[in-house]
Amino acid sequence: MRAVAFALGAATLLPIMDGLVKVLVQHYPVIVVAWARFALMSVLLGTSTFARLGWSMFWPVAMGVQCVRALAAVAATGLFYAGLQVLPLAESTAIMCLAPAIAAGAAHVWLGERATGWQWIGILASLGGAILIAGPGNELFTAAVLLPLAASSAFALFILTSRVAGRRDHPGITTFWTCFGGFLLFSLALPFNWQGVQVAHDWTLFVLIGVLGALGQFATASAYRHGSTALVAPLGYVSLAVAAVLGWLLFQDMLTPSSVAGMVLVGIGGVLVIRPSRRVAH
Repeated sequence: MRAVAFALGAATLLPIMDGLVKVLVQHYPVIVVAWARFALMSVLLGTSTFARLGWSMFWPVAMGVQCVRALAAVAATGLFYAGLQVLPLAESTAIMCLAPAIAAGAAHVWLGERATGWQWIGILASLGGAILIAGPGNELFTAAVLLPLAASSAFALFILTSRVAGRRDHPGITTFWTCFGGFLLFSLALPFNWQGVQVAHDWTLFVLIGVLGALGQFATASAYRHGSTALVAPLGYVSLAVAAVLGWLLFQDMLTPSSVAGMVLVGIGGVLVIRPSRRVAH
């Protein structure tokens, strides 16, 4: 029950954060919004990690893998946020949810992990869902849809490197280095994209995306600490429904029948990709 509660909490908090991000990127550069999120997450998660692990958190065993993971997080975040400037929240979130299917296919090719028949069905179902959401004939079939597609590919790399890093470093170190690495990388681009806060209440939104991001990361880690991947991972697709509701409430985005069908296919495909892999591992 704890695992389910934390998983549902993460699936609720993270789409809310993305909704606030969509509000901000209409008025501020993507780099500024992403930097603010990673900066505050680094402080919040860094403080809690240091309290548990001390100075060792600055010296991961898998330093190279941690750096690649941070780069993947930066790419996924920047591309996804850029997509949110022009695309609806729900559809963008659904396309981002292709990442587990892409990661499963890539693990079969690059890591030598054998995919089951059900996993291949899940991969194809997820890809079919993406075509329904953003394929030919859909109003989202524009060049902008390449942004969340590229973001989901970068997030797939994030998933793959998470597996490798998880075998060598404490989860707290891995989470901190992703946030800290993202903060450093976005800081390099910040001087060329800087824009001050225009409206006083926007400070609240900037703080909220950092706090919600940190809470979402904590909830995700706690869910996997108390439950198996087979139990926790499918609950993440609740975020599709949350994103759809938020898109309607905040931006008056209306889902088309093809988008709804595509989101359902992506969710089913993701569950098929995740569940069999856990059974095979046992």
